Amino acid sequence: MRVLHVIPSLDQSDGGPSRAVVEICRALRDAGEEVEIASTASGQGATVETPGIPAHIFPRRPLFAFGAEYKYSPELRKWLDENIRHYDVAHIHAVFNYSTHAAARAALRRGTPYIVRPLGTLNESYSLRQGASKKKVYLRWIARTELDGAQALHCTSGAEAEDLRRLNLRPPKVVIPHGLRLEEFDAVFAARAQRVSPPSKRLLFFGRVHPKKGFDLLLPAVQKLAPRYDFRLIVAGPGDDSYIATLKADAQRRGIASRVEWAGMFSGPKRLEPFADADIFVLPSYNENFGIAVAEAMACGIPVVVSDQVDLCIAVHDAHAGLVTTCDAGELATGIAKLLDDAELRATMGANGRRLVAEEFRWDRVAARLHHLYEGARRGRVTAQE
Repeated sequence: MRVLHVIPSLDQSDGGPSRAVVEICRALRDAGEEVEIASTASGQGATVETPGIPAHIFPRRPLFAFGAEYKYSPELRKWLDENIRHYDVAHIHAVFNYSTHAAARAALRRGTPYIVRPLGTLNESYSLRQGASKKKVYLRWIARTELDGAQALHCTSGAEAEDLRRLNLRPPKVVIPHGLRLEEFDAVFAARAQRVSPPSKRLLFFGRVHPKKGFDLLLPAVQKLAPRYDFRLIVAGPGDDSYIATLKADAQRRGIASRVEWAGMFSGPKRLEPFADADIFVLPSYNENFGIAVAEAMACGIPVVVSDQVDLCIAVHDAHAGLVTTCDAGELATGIAKLLDDAELRATMGANGRRLVAEEFRWDRVAARLHHLYEGARRGRVTAQE
């Protein structure tokens, strides 16, 4: 089967979704599918890695009415109009971006069945409240037609599927989680098993540095913990320079600047380095439709502390792989303290997380489910799956 994946950006600095679509394609290729990607790039130092996956990358143009985040590309639209009919299925990622609009409209015109993965952009409690007036108009007059024209909506968690049901979107909601190649984490996991944890513990945040990630909770939590514990918070990930400067100033004001290390982005062979020395992984997001970095931390055997707005939190709780808190700085600090106080609990939860990933999130299993979804889309007979 020939499948085209369409995503607004493949730049690794845009976070988990850009990396995840490449991993999806690698898994599908290994399972025998013929896969390609169509996307855009800013051309300003973008880091795009698609090992072994054909990728069609087009330039972006300014579009005043929507702003740079819309990633407008008439070249992408032209290519899709000419080529989408050559694919059996299109798998479209995101909603409020030009690539989704162009791909869905081209697929509808050319008769190519397509699936949309919203990437958590339709969460009413957070995502739809960011730029709410524009999104409300866009959803009503543009996106809803494109979403309802899909053969299925691909969700990575049951919580995301529920978000889509509340919007009364017509297509079946199919829940298929992200996957991981467990073997890629074996070296880190093995090294951690031999590691003697030093007295000064290391908390790790790994991902895009963005307001939705809950830094307004994390820095106050660090401030609460600082008088009682010996630790450092490692912030590993890309972000807007001005926002990071604001966070650094806040850390300075709180008297915790020496406790926070702004490590920047890790990519390529060095991408997993921050996990090797981490004692606890922390992600207090206000909205996370899966939480790839959480799964990666568990694959390394690291206990996690996540908010109840990270959709992977249910699996974390049920597997006893970490602690789940509300979006409250005090509760977050209490959760982190519980793990800092108990080495045995850290070890138990780390082992449970590793087991969870091995049992539930292996790419071979995910790829098989995606193949079933594509076959159903091609035949026009997709049913909802939980």
